[in-house]
Amino acid sequence: MQIRSTSGIRLVVLLVIIIGIGVSLTVLAVSARGWLAASRSSGKHTTTPAAGNLSPAVIQTSKTDSQVEVELITITPSGFEPAVIKRPKGDFILSITNRSEQPDLTISISKFQGNRQGDKIKDTSLPKGRSNGFDRHNLPPGDYVLTEAKHPDWSCRITITP
Repeated sequence: MQIRSTSGIRLVVLLVIIIGIGVSLTVLAVSARGWLAASRSSGKHTTTPAAGNLSPAVIQTSKTDSQVEVELITITPSGFEPAVIKRPKGDFILSITNRSEQPDLTISISKFQGNRQGDKIKDTSLPKGRSNGFDRHNLPPGDYVLTEAKHPDWSCRITITP
């Protein structure tokens, strides 16, 4: 009799675990579907990488309950990917990952004036293999450029549209 009650308890516990996993997976799937629909429906900007088209990530801030887009940039041994970003004015975050073979990079964002780099807006250090989100930006419409101090041929043009 003792054996049957133990196996019955085990069966109930197993069923509760299976139901819990099922509910968790359902909640995750519904959340991911909503997130993907929101990021696809924005249609406000384009990101042009070297190969293919990537959409920016969207994060929700808890302060104002508004969404802030994140532009994802990777630095490879050949430079910035994507090389060109075009987006509307408004708040966004630059998330830059160092996947180059360089141990430490110094990244600058500057205003681009005519055919030359203008005033620097910000510099940041980026160790190999690490990600670093520049601060939240709300740049006025215009052209900007991301550069790396030791590699003048590496750049990412950012165009903010009105």
